[in-house]
Amino acid sequence: MSRVESEHWWYRTLHRLVLNSLATFFSAKDIAILDAGCGTGGLMRYLKDNGYDKLYGFDLSDDAVGICRGRGFEVCQEDLRALDHVFHGQRFDVIVSNDTLCYLDRPEIGRFLEASYDRLNPGGVLICNLPALRGFKGIHDIAVGIRRRFTKKDIETWAGAGHWELVQQLYWPLLLSPMIFLVRLWQRIILRLNPNTAIRSDIDIPHPLINHFLAHVCDWDIGHLRHRPFGSSLFLVCRKRDSGANSQ
Repeated sequence: MSRVESEHWWYRTLHRLVLNSLATFFSAKDIAILDAGCGTGGLMRYLKDNGYDKLYGFDLSDDAVGICRGRGFEVCQEDLRALDHVFHGQRFDVIVSNDTLCYLDRPEIGRFLEASYDRLNPGGVLICNLPALRGFKGIHDIAVGIRRRFTKKDIETWAGAGHWELVQQLYWPLLLSPMIFLVRLWQRIILRLNPNTAIRSDIDIPHPLINHFLAHVCDWDIGHLRHRPFGSSLFLVCRKRDSGANSQ
């Protein structure tokens, strides 16, 4: 995962989406950022390379935490369900949680959102990436334990209580979605025909030239296509409403 997070076209696109969101909402880079479910620290390393220094993270995996600490990041071992206890007493300007909420049930997601609201400074931002649309479900979901995929309709309820301003919902990647759909459809067919098929994630780094090409396709895709009816992932940005806005 450590190698894939830094090089794979999908991660490179996701990290750029996060970076673009930070630049949109904050003119300065001295903001406190918490990576909730930081993995081996690929995003934190990317943000550090782009001038962000106040980086914190946590992950359930002791191996991932060890790798992050070896890279010099302030990371602790903790569960997403315990966000209200992580780095106790600290507040953050941004909480990022990429491809983690798919492991929680609905009540747990609700508690995570409440805890995120409490831990963010006024005007703070929550950034999430989520696996999207059941049509893209495949062996990867089984291999990594994804419990659900999301739609934009699912997300609309998050802002319903008035805590959050839903700033962005973005299905991505659009241009590569047909390819991903066909691969995942074939995986489902194979599983139906042979339930004993080996289960392993299909996220691996292709040939460098192909990887470079796919990354450029995604960059153009994100930068130019505004109508995005589908995609295998859903990128989400929510801004914390202050208490005064909630009471009006």
